[in-house]
Amino acid sequence: MKRYDLIVVGAGPSVLSAAIEAASSAMIEGRMAGIAAAEYLGYIDKDELDSELK
Repeated sequence: MKRYDLIVVGAGPSVLSAAIEAASSAMIEGRMAGIAAAEYLGYIDKDELDSELK
């Protein structure tokens, strides 16, 4: 899995909004990866995987 760093340069509400959106996207992607790993390791079944990722 690739790892990326993000630097947001600037000041003001639009920069803060961009940083919050990037962090939110990273959290969602991490959650999806965790759910997929749980299914791969047998902790949840395919139906639970599908329902969690919706």
